[in-house]
Amino acid sequence: MRGGFVGTPFPSKERQRRHKDPEVKPKEKKKIDKARKRVYIVTKFVGITRSFMHFFPVPKGDNDIRMVYDGSRSGLNQMLWAPWFALPTVTSMCCTIDVGYWCADNDFREMFLNFWLHPDLREYCGVDILHLYPEEWSETNTIS
Repeated sequence: MRGGFVGTPFPSKERQRRHKDPEVKPKEKKKIDKARKRVYIVTKFVGITRSFMHFFPVPKGDNDIRMVYDGSRSGLNQMLWAPWFALPTVTSMCCTIDVGYWCADNDFREMFLNFWLHPDLREYCGVDILHLYPEEWSETNTIS
């Protein structure tokens, strides 16, 4: 099982769709800028990117968004092995709590971006940001 693959990944160069709401674009760009500043997203892999992961915004409060990176549209999720773990439901939580018991709501936010991708996986995890940064692209820096 090379790089955690349970099958052969297939190239998917389906382009990122623009969000319908024009007010979302600056919010997306702010999140992508942050990821680029932290070097989670880099442009040096453009030539070897075989597949794109799509991203979409999810409202976070009234004025912010959370970026979700989606490996299912490209087929990447189906090609990777991942351990299964159950998340508690309200019913299962009620069975475990008692008087004086403390619970926490953990928000893991950027957990996906905190882990290095296996080198075999990187070429299948491109993020198409052309619609957010058209000024950075030229004919020598195209997506084939």
